[in-house]
Formats: sequence, C-alpha cells, structure tokens
Amino acid sequence: MNWKTAGLLIVMLLPSVAMANVGVRDNLTISLLSPMSSNRPSSTVNQGLTRVYFTASAAWGITGCRSDAGDVQAGDSNVLAAIMMAFATGKQIKVEVDDTLPTANSVCRITAIYVYP
Repeated sequence: MNWKTAGLLIVMLLPSVAMANVGVRDNLTISLLSPMSSNRPSSTVNQGLTRVYFTASAAWGITGCRSDAGDVQAGDSNVLAAIMMAFATGKQIKVEVDDTLPTANSVCRITAIYVYP
C-alpha cells in the first residue's frame, strides 16, 4: 500500500469515528428486564436482544437514544450477566450506550456496565 492510498483511507475513516456518540448515565437501578428470543418472527428487529428498563428516565447525553431503556445483544454474555446480577440484587449501575450501533425502536445498545458494591 502506498502513502497516498493510506492517507485516503484515513481521511475516509475519520468522519465515521468522529460522529460516534457515546452516552453514559450513572446511579441507575434496573426496573425490568425483557429478554427476547433469537427467533421472534413478530418483531425481527428485537430478535436476540434483552431490553433493560431503568427506574429513572433521562437523556443519554448527546445521543439520540431512548431515555428509559437500553438493549443488550445476546452475544454480550459478560454484559448480560452483570445486568442480571445487578437486577437480582438491586445494585446501582453505571451504563454506557453507543448510538452508532443498530437500534430497535430508538433504544441504543449497551456497550459497558459498571456495578457498584
């Protein structure tokens, strides 16, 4: 690869990285978990997701994410395990979402969770 090609690739990738919006909310408590089957013909956009609802509704910073919930993809087993533990024990959490990942009904994907002792 020559320098011109490498430079062109960097210039093309920069706008997509710069447009990523990550939202973080702290001191959340989970009010409801809604796991959905990986085979859900009535709502294919939600297949394999677990929707996590929070007791308080607030904006996720500059993201366009729905304010009362976040989604966890079935493959994110470590995130899902921490969410289930926090829900079962009533622990407060800090949650990070990313609005560049695919959404279902404006609910953004949860990409990180921090569980408080």
